[in-house]
Amino acid sequence: MNKQRLMDTLLKLVAVPSISGSAGELAMARVLHDLLLRMDYFQAHPARVSLIPAAGSPPGRASVCALFAGGGPRPTAPQAVPDAAQNTVILLSHYDVVDTADYGLLQEFAWQPDELQRRLQTVPLSGEAASDLNSGAYLFGRGVMDMKFGIAMHLELLRQWSESVPFPGNILFLSVPDEEANSLGMLAAVPELLRMKEDGLGFRGVINSEPFFPAYPGDPARSIYTGTVGKLLPLVFCRGRQTHAGEPFSGLNPALMLSMVVQQVETNPALAEASLGMTSAPPVCLKICDLKESYSVQTPAAAYAYFNLITLEREPAACLTSLKALVQTAMRETAGIARRAAADWNARAGAGASSAPAWDPPVFTFQELLEICSRSTGDSPEVLTARISSSLTTGSLQEATAECVRQLLSYCPIQGPLAVIALAPPYYPHSSLGAGPADQRMRKTAGLVAARARERHGVELVQAPFFPALSDLSYLRLAPGGDPRPVAANTPLWNVRYQVPLEAIHQLDLPFINIGPQGKDAHRFTERLYLPYSLDVAPDLLRYAVELLLHP
Repeated sequence: MNKQRLMDTLLKLVAVPSISGSAGELAMARVLHDLLLRMDYFQAHPARVSLIPAAGSPPGRASVCALFAGGGPRPTAPQAVPDAAQNTVILLSHYDVVDTADYGLLQEFAWQPDELQRRLQTVPLSGEAASDLNSGAYLFGRGVMDMKFGIAMHLELLRQWSESVPFPGNILFLSVPDEEANSLGMLAAVPELLRMKEDGLGFRGVINSEPFFPAYPGDPARSIYTGTVGKLLPLVFCRGRQTHAGEPFSGLNPALMLSMVVQQVETNPALAEASLGMTSAPPVCLKICDLKESYSVQTPAAAYAYFNLITLEREPAACLTSLKALVQTAMRETAGIARRAAADWNARAGAGASSAPAWDPPVFTFQELLEICSRSTGDSPEVLTARISSSLTTGSLQEATAECVRQLLSYCPIQGPLAVIALAPPYYPHSSLGAGPADQRMRKTAGLVAARARERHGVELVQAPFFPALSDLSYLRLAPGGDPRPVAANTPLWNVRYQVPLEAIHQLDLPFINIGPQGKDAHRFTERLYLPYSLDVAPDLLRYAVELLLHP
């Protein structure tokens, strides 16, 4: 392992401000493409380095894919895959990062780790971050651990393997954009991976190199992950009854309705779940807003919020059932608050000052609402959704989801306040190793890697059943027995502006593990990489895992 070359590559990657959706993200694809083509192997086989455009994205936003064909005779055609009998391991990464607003006045230095570390000396840091800064054992900067070190490690090992003749198998390097947002890069890469598999490339599995994350603050455990959590993004849309602010009991404020929903859902332990010794984080509200565009003394017509809901085993239908029950409770409480407030106001202002409101807002899933509107209008659900989707303007996938619900409600025969639960993109299926031969091989590999870490490096690795943060590992396989149809039925943008290639994922069905570096504070301005483990241990474990998977 050439550590200096590895560090040089890391600093080159970190220097590119590849924030999701930015010009820097577009530039990063070109940087990776050029780095690959500088390797002797790919100079001789340039056709094996390719770009996979991310659908629905600006030109140039693409996944970077490179196939190193190892042992055995080289294919004669430049685009041909190696002998189907050869085995292939996919090294997966993402090259986008989150933004740098949290760096404040140091924002311009987030891409310059050496300068950033000098500047951080003048900033008051927490005790742990300050101690790590002064230790010299950490490298600070945006993306150093999440996840540009993983990319640099993949590139360095690829250089080494390409210089080894013969090498017992093939390596497919795949680095994607948009992982920190909507995973459009990986969603576009899945059909290409399936095509390669159908063309004869024998995939043994995937190794991702995200950093491992502490289960709690101060958690000292280092982990190798054999599964990944899933995610739903339920959007709750509340339609109220508008009224003048001077006559509050003549209407129902959707802000009140939605606030009660947030109370029911936010960090509710009942919506967390436990599986294989892990407990998921409870949901949190990621955005809440009304639909008023300007100031007036009229109450809003509608408001919506969406929530991050992590899954381990629970299927979408069960999640929607649980969430609907909580929203129904929230609507009952809203009605009760309104009635009690009106009664109290009457007592204070004089009898008859206000009539008690009779609101009892019903709750529907998007699929239920669509069926109601279809029966009312006589138009099929497909006609209604096509009509609505044709009128959508540009905006985020989440905003467009709320707009779909708003427009569908114009066809709804039910008058008065109500709540609708829809699913907004992105959707991440959960997954873990099963009992099949490929899964058993991957589980055995994880065990042998943990043994090597202990025996060679004196490091204890925990075999964790789920990568706790969201990742593109979700799009490599589907959990057995799962039914994703409720996701499609309740996602207004499905097949309009968003789609997860579920059938392709099912056919791809690739087992995976995650072996990555060590660091702290991902997505914070104190993001940092622990150099001793990352430089000395992680590359050895990754190389060993690849060799195990490629062994006949």
